[in-house]
Amino acid sequence: MLLNNLYESFNSYILDSRDKSILTCLERIKGYIMLRMANRRIAGMVWRHPVRPRIVKIIKKNKLGASQCIPRLASESKYQVSHMYGEEYVVDLKAKTCSCRRWDLCGIPCSHVISCIF
Repeated sequence: MLLNNLYESFNSYILDSRDKSILTCLERIKGYIMLRMANRRIAGMVWRHPVRPRIVKIIKKNKLGASQCIPRLASESKYQVSHMYGEEYVVDLKAKTCSCRRWDLCGIPCSHVISCIF
C-alpha cells in the first residue's frame, strides 16, 4: 500500500476516470502524463544550469561546507579529507565514492568531494 503525496495527487486526478471503461481511463491517464511532461519540459527551458535549481542550491551549500575540509592526496584519484570537527573521510574521484556515502546515494557531490575537486 503506497500512501504519499504523489500517489494522492495522481489518484485525485484520475478519480472521475476510474468509473469509465479501461481504455478510456488509460487514454485519460496517458493524456495527463503527456501534458505533465510537456509542462516540465517548458519549465526546464528557462533554467540557467543543466541541473534543477534545487540541486544547484544543494551544491552551493556544499561549496560553503567545503571550506571546513582539508583534502590530502593519497593516490592518483583518492583523497583523505579531514573535517574541522575531527572526522576523516576517503574520497575516490575516479570511482565517484565518498565514505560519508552522500555522493553514492544521491549523486550530488558532498562537501568533501567538492573540497577535493577544488
